[in-house]
Amino acid sequence: MIFAAGKFVAVSSTGKFAVSTDGKTYTIGSLPTTGSYTGIAYGNGKFVACVRGGVAVSANGQNWSYYAAGDGKYWQDIAFQDGVFVLSGQAGEIAYSTNDGATWTIKKIESTGMTLSVVTAGNGIFVVVASNSTFCAWSRDGVNWTAMTMAYSSRMRGIAYGDSMFVVVGDDPGLSLYATSNSPPTAPNGITVPTTVEGGKTLAISWGAATDPDKNLAGYRLERKVDTGEWAQIYQGTLQTFTDTITFGWGTVTYRVKAYDQDGAESGYTTSPARTVANNRAPTISGSDGSIGTFSASFTAQSYTVNDADSDAVTVVETLDGAQLRSYKPTLGQANSLTFTADAWRNIRNGTHTLVITATDPKGAKAVRTWTFIKAQNTLTFTLSTPLPADSQPLRCIVTVLGAWPTGSTLKVEVCNNANDSAPTWEDITSKVLARQKHYFANSKKTAAAWAVNVRVTLTRGSASGDCYIESVSGNFA
Repeated sequence: MIFAAGKFVAVSSTGKFAVSTDGKTYTIGSLPTTGSYTGIAYGNGKFVACVRGGVAVSANGQNWSYYAAGDGKYWQDIAFQDGVFVLSGQAGEIAYSTNDGATWTIKKIESTGMTLSVVTAGNGIFVVVASNSTFCAWSRDGVNWTAMTMAYSSRMRGIAYGDSMFVVVGDDPGLSLYATSNSPPTAPNGITVPTTVEGGKTLAISWGAATDPDKNLAGYRLERKVDTGEWAQIYQGTLQTFTDTITFGWGTVTYRVKAYDQDGAESGYTTSPARTVANNRAPTISGSDGSIGTFSASFTAQSYTVNDADSDAVTVVETLDGAQLRSYKPTLGQANSLTFTADAWRNIRNGTHTLVITATDPKGAKAVRTWTFIKAQNTLTFTLSTPLPADSQPLRCIVTVLGAWPTGSTLKVEVCNNANDSAPTWEDITSKVLARQKHYFANSKKTAAAWAVNVRVTLTRGSASGDCYIESVSGNFA
């Protein structure tokens, strides 16, 4: 007999059933076959009673249907737990069904063929016991069984679970055997999956700790489901973190984790929300990070190429020591050049500097290339790009140079009055500049059509330390 769904339902060895809602008044009827019904269980919204060769199934305890389960096999008892029915029988066999009892799978769990007389379920465990033998077995799922040995053998008549124990009774006077039940651990306390998941990259998953009443927690099992596919285990162990690799092209990914103890008992699952995978590939920048060298006189232009596997419109920003040089949209696959004008180069101080090129697509994915270089310019030379024209031969001039040229450095100032010639005649006037004196041109010849004046200033740092620079050059001629 069983009480379930608000009623008592009994089956008999004569193929009859009895149903009562109060335990006093019963409705009697015939089961689908006339065999001896030896056990009844309730699950998945159905009453299922076992008989030789099969089972009878009813939703209300009164209207029954018969389903075969190993034609001709003697089934002794039935139990239900976590969506699974299990039949115990002769020849060391069990049968299990994961639906409403309509279809069954037969499995041999004891090799000598002894009768498995009674079966029950409790605390997430099925236990089946043999008659006139010390053999018994337990299972978490009703499919995979582990054999055990009892302390005594007899014709076992009944088994039940309660107060953390399985208890079986037999024919021998006063025979009662019991086994304590291992309690499963609690489910892990939460699971954390980042909201941003990118195809082709890694993803760090973590979860909270589980507890075990028996203090024999062994570890965790992490599973993953991609899109609408099946769950697959990707980690087992004692850690509470795992770094997964996301395959480019996945649509969604979901994770769940459970705990298990040293006896194999498992907790329920803690499941994450499904995360949408962003299948956007970041741009790429050719080359590699590192030093691009030391530059003394001028900067050598650096070439690089930007690509994007998704053909997105990429924006490139170039910076020097954190200050933006330019922002532009490159042609993908085409070489680009990073360089400085002469004026910009003069404004860069000697020492180590950092160039950063950042390529960003419309979805925010980035590629970064970082270069360092050293400016070590020890000599600075400049002249007028256009000489100063003269109506007649210039005879004298005065030049003033402002700046800093500390001890160890060398300043050189030159002028010419035939600056339009292909080979002007340069005259060193450094000492006169430093003395703030006029200079009278020694040259009186030209090959060009007209006279013109130019000035050339050269500053060499040498062994000097500190600031070394030219601030301005001014003067006049006559």
